[in-house]
Amino acid sequence: CLHRVIDPRTRINTYIYMASPLTSADDEALIEEILARLTLREKLGQMMQPDWRTFRSAPKLSEAGAAVLPAWAGSAVKRALNAPLTDEQCDRSVGRHCLGSVLGGGGACPTPNEPLAWQAQAAAMQRAALRASSGLPLLVCNDSVHGQANLRDATLFPHHIGQGCMRDEGLVEELGALAARESAACGINWIFSPCAAVALDLRWGRTYESFSEDPALCGRLSAAEVRGIQRCGLPMAACAKHWVADGGTALGTGKFDMGGIGKAVKSFGLDQGNADCDDAELRATHVAPYLPALAEGVLTVMVSYSSLNGVKCHASRALVTGLLKEELGFRGVVVSDYNAVQQCGGSYSAAVCKVVNAGVDIVMTAGGLFGDLTWRRQLEELEAAARARLAEGGGEGEADGGGGEGAAE
Repeated sequence: CLHRVIDPRTRINTYIYMASPLTSADDEALIEEILARLTLREKLGQMMQPDWRTFRSAPKLSEAGAAVLPAWAGSAVKRALNAPLTDEQCDRSVGRHCLGSVLGGGGACPTPNEPLAWQAQAAAMQRAALRASSGLPLLVCNDSVHGQANLRDATLFPHHIGQGCMRDEGLVEELGALAARESAACGINWIFSPCAAVALDLRWGRTYESFSEDPALCGRLSAAEVRGIQRCGLPMAACAKHWVADGGTALGTGKFDMGGIGKAVKSFGLDQGNADCDDAELRATHVAPYLPALAEGVLTVMVSYSSLNGVKCHASRALVTGLLKEELGFRGVVVSDYNAVQQCGGSYSAAVCKVVNAGVDIVMTAGGLFGDLTWRRQLEELEAAARARLAEGGGEGEADGGGGEGAAE
């Protein structure tokens, strides 16, 4: 449920989703009160999670992820382009569009890359969120998987595969808490970790993100990291990822798709590939590691780029709504992976309808950094789809893996 806490550093009221032990009648009443006063556009703004680098008037990124700057641009120019976001920039983006969350993708950082600059930027975004018509504080997200790796001189720990070798739940919990505290010092309140994947093929380029090939060990250590992150003494949400079976894909089924925008797509090993497995194997091997994390009260879950038995996980209502939300009782937030929506349909409108109808709550997007559709345009298409659905009188989406293509419910 939605729970209100006060950030001890900024004294800003922060709303974060908490597990059932913290729910109460007052919490539920607050949720209903907020929902009742939000307009459709304000609600859709809460569903969009752009990369905050798009809020600057700066060059787009290359496919390699580096800023494309003129040859004459010196270090002073680069520092100016990467300066912490201003109140005006945040008002034009977070405020005007009532955004509910933002992220900084890999390598995203303000200049100078130090905690005070991060704090100043996060505070500017939070001020804009509170000045917006929705008036809801912002979730600021980061991939602090083994420390706040985007922060210069931050403390970094072994990747999950190294932590798994230690088989020490107490240590993993402690490392999670330390990463959470260093992230909180940068104004972050949502961490995209732990990774609960079970890596079954060492040729997978992201094996290092997995604790182990043993589902039981992955489950114990994922739960330990959730405890560390969410009990660090500061408002911080963990995120179990990537739902589900991303470590079980078959060699040769993967696709290399930078930013999920359809460029340089080719057969590419295992990543973002297809896992062929029956229900028993799915549950015993790939769902099992999530159960301890869910029991520990993990607040969010991220869906996998990959497919299960030929159906994109993001577009599978059976996996996201049927299994995760209904059968396993997950009541937190389900977020897409970075630009994963674009992989689920021929047009963005068709793709986002599939993903939302499958049960994804928040759309994470590069939002134009890679020459893809800007997040403002994505928001417009999502609104058009929602209004079309409302004009039809609503109704239930398809119950199969497709999740429905016509309009967002």
